[in-house]
Amino acid sequence: MNKERHNQARETFSLRAGGYNLESTWVTSVDLISPLFTGLDSGLDVLDVCSGTGTVAQVGTDLGHSLTAIDLSPEMVSLNHIQKRLVASGSALPFVDCAFDHITCRQGLHYLDLINAMAEFFRVCRTSVGIGSIVMNKENDRKFWQEYFKLASPGRLHVFAPGEIALIARSAGFESVSVTYCTSTADILGPVQHLNRREKKEIELMFSSREIRRNYNVRLKNDILFYDLIWEFTRLTKRVD
Repeated sequence: MNKERHNQARETFSLRAGGYNLESTWVTSVDLISPLFTGLDSGLDVLDVCSGTGTVAQVGTDLGHSLTAIDLSPEMVSLNHIQKRLVASGSALPFVDCAFDHITCRQGLHYLDLINAMAEFFRVCRTSVGIGSIVMNKENDRKFWQEYFKLASPGRLHVFAPGEIALIARSAGFESVSVTYCTSTADILGPVQHLNRREKKEIELMFSSREIRRNYNVRLKNDILFYDLIWEFTRLTKRVD
């Protein structure tokens, strides 16, 4: 990650940290965390990358795993209740080779340098990686989301299409074991409470196009604009050539 984007990401999540768990229901939804651990043996050493306030790491702990949590934002880490936690980038993991049985990363890969992050995941994990990401509906939506994130979260580097993460991971030496999809509902303004009134209005206007309304089922309920998010959960293992 270049230094400017690195700093932008830290600043954005510094502003969002206090209310992060309330931004969207998916942040704390166990249904949108448990796929990262499905099929694993119990009692594994797990690293949660881009851990934020620790909701994924807490579910992993409750399942009987030993979790270590890292995040780029000191403010996020301060709200994380996992005992083993530290401020660090997923693109430069401060651990020895094969330090963890499994790595999880939910809604964080898009803030990382993909080549470095995948190489680090491969280096540090012994066996497997679970990645959960919100993906765009169609490739034609990429420009929309790029413009959205310039305003909503300027430190973001990537927008993923369905299946794209598995392809990127393969180049780093991983094999895709499974890719599953599900949907969740979110308040359009939930993740942008750190923006000013003018910027929030601009976000709402971005979702007013007919194509975006159709692709993401944008609707008004109780004076709140909601839309559907598409989730992709990818399970990777180290490829044996």
